[in-house]
Amino acid sequence: MSKILHVLVQEIVAFVNTIDIPEMSCYLDSCGIGGGKHPIQYDIKGFKIRGFKIRASTIKFVEGKGLSVTLGGLYFNLPTTNFEVKKYVWPTKVHCSGHFSGSLNDLSVVETVDITANSAGQPSATSTSAWDWGSGLKIDVGLVRVCKFIEHIAEWFIGNINKLLIAKIKEVLPKAMDSLIKTQLNALIQGLALKKEIDKYATITFYLTDSPNFTNDALTLDLSGQVVKTPTIDYYL
Repeated sequence: MSKILHVLVQEIVAFVNTIDIPEMSCYLDSCGIGGGKHPIQYDIKGFKIRGFKIRASTIKFVEGKGLSVTLGGLYFNLPTTNFEVKKYVWPTKVHCSGHFSGSLNDLSVVETVDITANSAGQPSATSTSAWDWGSGLKIDVGLVRVCKFIEHIAEWFIGNINKLLIAKIKEVLPKAMDSLIKTQLNALIQGLALKKEIDKYATITFYLTDSPNFTNDALTLDLSGQVVKTPTIDYYL
């Protein structure tokens, strides 16, 4: 179990550090924020998650279910990223621009993995996750250019930028991690169905006759085996 967890944690860290959070933009009043006839329009450039760390991790059997993987003390950085806010103030549209950087700390996630036998007798994993977003996003914001007409709007946007960023991160990160964990665990558990070479002429192929049975400290497998002849090549002179 510890080997499975070690491999999984390494794969998750490497993968999350490649995730790109896409650009968040609104150029129309219909999608603006803040209300009113001409709400605030914005353009937040895309950014990359970097410095992702997992400070604590556990894996255990879950009775009647499968596995539970808990990842705690998750942390990552948001690199310096540019943004622009716009507001129509008669007779023109004025704007302010700036940049932000920050970090998200003390996240945790519990992945519950259900392991069953598919129709071919091979193990198959499906997972669900529950996230705790910890102490939230901490950011530092700087304004490059401030329009006096909308200085208060820029300040309002800065005060609410966390919500926009967290919403986008919640949209991207859990989905990406769920997919990765499912893929990695499915690859790792294929060892539950074994092939054993008898001799050079035959191999026994084992397959699951039922889904694995999990208790809090043990895993029980119902296996059946089939002898398969090893293909040979006949040589003729």
